Amino acid sequence: MSARCSDQLASAFAQRFRVLARALDRLDRLEGERAFAGWLDQLIEQPRVLRDASEALVLQALRAASDPMNLALLRHLSVEEATVLADLAAVLPLERIALHVRLGELAQAGLVALELEREAARLTELGNALLDWLDELIRCTLDQIGAWLDLVRSAQS
Repeated sequence: MSARCSDQLASAFAQRFRVLARALDRLDRLEGERAFAGWLDQLIEQPRVLRDASEALVLQALRAASDPMNLALLRHLSVEEATVLADLAAVLPLERIALHVRLGELAQAGLVALELEREAARLTELGNALLDWLDELIRCTLDQIGAWLDLVRSAQS
């Protein structure tokens, strides 16, 4: 497995963190929130908080992508062009509500972006990086299993 995939994935997770942090900071400033004042500036001094946030983002995405149907959904999406939900429903064994629930879970994890006005979804950069990493991991695992089976066969001959 290449380090590039891991770097690409880590960069995508870091971008997700930046988007969430900026949105929360903007929300705090717009609403005059005092309870969290200065939290963004204090993050650098709190490595445990950053580790917890990083862990939460990664585990949430892995949980969402690890479901076989969610993984199939991700594989039917692309970054470049949104896919209409009716097209997804035509190729996957999901009815409309189940499709929306699953896409909502993937969107919450930052893996897909929903276009509600078009009833469409597309893969995010994070979703694409995670899918690439998972596919590479699956390929490497398959190779390792194949190599072991070759050894078993040759030992039996």
